[in-house]
Amino acid sequence: MKAIVEQYAKGEFRIDRPEVVISEESFKLNIEAGTTYEGSFTVESKNDIPIKGMVYDSRYLLRFETHSFVSRRFEVKFSFNATCLEAGQTFRGHINVITDGGEKRIPYDISIVEPYVKHKEDKIDDLFKFAALAEKSWKEAVRLFTTGEFRRTFIDNDNHTRQIYESLLASHSVDQAMEEFLVMVHKKRTVTLSVSKSEIDTHMPDETMQITIEINKNTWGYTMSEISSNAEFIIPGKKTITGDDFTGNICQLPVYISPEHVPEGENRGSIIIENIYQRIEVDIHLTKPLKDRPNQEIRNKRRLLKQSNIKLTQAYLDFRMERLSLNEYVSTSIDALKTLVEMEPEEDLYRLGIMHMNILAGDFAKVEQEFLRIEADVDRSLMSNQQKCYYSYLRSMVLRDEETIEKTANMIRRNFRTQEPKMFYFWLLLFVDGEMTEDSATLYRELSSMFEDGENSPIIYFEICEILNSNPLLLKKLTPFEITAIKWGIRHHYLSDEVQSEFVKLAGKNADFNQQIFDILKQIYDKNENVLKKERIRRQDKNNEYLRYSKSEKKDKSKAPEDKILADGIKDKPTDIDEGLSEEFGIHFMDEEDGDAKEEKRPAAKAESVMKAPELSSAAEFAEHYHVTGGQPESPESAENYVRREQENEEVLHSLCSMLISANKLDHKYHRFYKAAVLKSMKFIGLNECYIRSMNHSRYDLIPASVLMYLNYKNTLNEEELAYLYANVIFNKAEHMKIYH
Repeated sequence: MKAIVEQYAKGEFRIDRPEVVISEESFKLNIEAGTTYEGSFTVESKNDIPIKGMVYDSRYLLRFETHSFVSRRFEVKFSFNATCLEAGQTFRGHINVITDGGEKRIPYDISIVEPYVKHKEDKIDDLFKFAALAEKSWKEAVRLFTTGEFRRTFIDNDNHTRQIYESLLASHSVDQAMEEFLVMVHKKRTVTLSVSKSEIDTHMPDETMQITIEINKNTWGYTMSEISSNAEFIIPGKKTITGDDFTGNICQLPVYISPEHVPEGENRGSIIIENIYQRIEVDIHLTKPLKDRPNQEIRNKRRLLKQSNIKLTQAYLDFRMERLSLNEYVSTSIDALKTLVEMEPEEDLYRLGIMHMNILAGDFAKVEQEFLRIEADVDRSLMSNQQKCYYSYLRSMVLRDEETIEKTANMIRRNFRTQEPKMFYFWLLLFVDGEMTEDSATLYRELSSMFEDGENSPIIYFEICEILNSNPLLLKKLTPFEITAIKWGIRHHYLSDEVQSEFVKLAGKNADFNQQIFDILKQIYDKNENVLKKERIRRQDKNNEYLRYSKSEKKDKSKAPEDKILADGIKDKPTDIDEGLSEEFGIHFMDEEDGDAKEEKRPAAKAESVMKAPELSSAAEFAEHYHVTGGQPESPESAENYVRREQENEEVLHSLCSMLISANKLDHKYHRFYKAAVLKSMKFIGLNECYIRSMNHSRYDLIPASVLMYLNYKNTLNEEELAYLYANVIFNKAEHMKIYH
């Protein structure tokens, strides 16, 4: 300012003015009826001197975001509202730009035009053009079909069309909705399918054979058909076909004929092609000669062979799990082996099996005779590898010298690496290979390798369970091998609690939801919970008996330790789980708000024992009498075991809920786990929301107060879930009066 005053004092009145440049000289706009147009232009100083200016419309039709400005470069934004205008109207005027660098006029010419949908450089202003686009590029048309431009251009001006459009968009498939829309507005024909042959006759193949069904469609458009079969031996190559499966208007559908699943004699089946418009059945007639099918006698023989082999394996496992004595194992195995010898007398492996059982039974006379017979009658060079290995194994069992055992182990080991069946050689190696018998880690790796190679024998799962039972810490990861073995061990009740505990710890660290792991955790939890429920009932029953006598005694401020322990054990009302059990066993808990105990319904035996209880004058006297006459006092070990089991099952529940919450599993079948976690006051982010979302929303079961208090403070429920929550609180307001108000 001082410099300007001094300049004027010297008589110098030069004023610097900006050189104004405007980006647009005029506007010629075509604006769709029913829309609001937004545009802009820039006012810029060419010599970098700030511009002071203002803008206004000569006809006040344009709405400016800002009327005045001071800037070296300023963007003038304006809009034109055509929402209530009709096509054909025109508006002319000019925009005045007044600045300290001069005044400018920008003329404009606005025409209101019919609405249209813009696709690349094309303007689609009628449904014929849209149908042409759909025929040319279906995906592009589907993208435009759901836009606001499409609705404004083709839908909003016709109530009937709008109703059709809105109802179709409510369907699951936008493609199907657009197909039906174009048909409804008569811009295309309905896509219908047909087959070149409605019946196909073919011969019985020796192995899986492919045939082809030709499907034709009558016009362009969207189609989605499900393919199924009503016969097990007819297998469609695709479960569904869409327009992408057609070349031109023809689709070649592959169908496979599986001879293994064909019933006896002449057979028929159908391939079914079904969509919302049609159901087409293509009959397939297949003839199979009777001679190709094994007769009933052969099928019975195969079934008996399979049953006998299963019986052998099961007897072995039961013996190893100490569920059969040695004599029972030998007897059962010999019966199965004799059956196998009768059906396949040419197979000497079964006779060796009988000799094996005789060795285990200590019948060495029969064993010696069999050895002599083999030495005299059998050419060992003609024996199979299995027979040689088994024979050598039996000799080592009888001789028991280290050299024979080592030779046998080497022979079996070579065949185990190169020959099939691997499971047979592995079973023999278990008892002669010192490395496998003495090193659990080596055996573990070998079992895992066999599993990865496709072996699926229960002996593998038994052996891994045996290893883990002896050393639970070897369970360090949960691959499909460990999961399958643990599942087998739990199903056959041959997995220790320690191993299950290690499994639970590892499962809790699993970041992703694994259905198999979850099923195992659920099985462990349910088994433990069934045991714990009975123990809780027993303990609650004792507490109720104690309360019966303690109610008549005046409360003393200084409680005896024994009284305090019992009181602490009953201070809470029973949970929903306990209530369910009380109904099952006829137990009714006492109301804490009432001074008198409600009448308790108990089984006859329990009621009789209560009636015979002596009238004691104090709770302490009752407690003393109870421990003396009511049974042996609970040992510290028993109480400790009970607490430990409760803690272990809480760990299982923690892992279950962690997996469910991470995977956002909200089906009602999972609600019981969320409910148990809430009742045990477990801390999970999102637990209370999952509790609400997994409830049966057709009922208004009582929600715990802790959940309501948390959700009242903070929640992420949507509107529908909140509506259910409020309705539930209102329905149960007698129980939640404070929260309700």
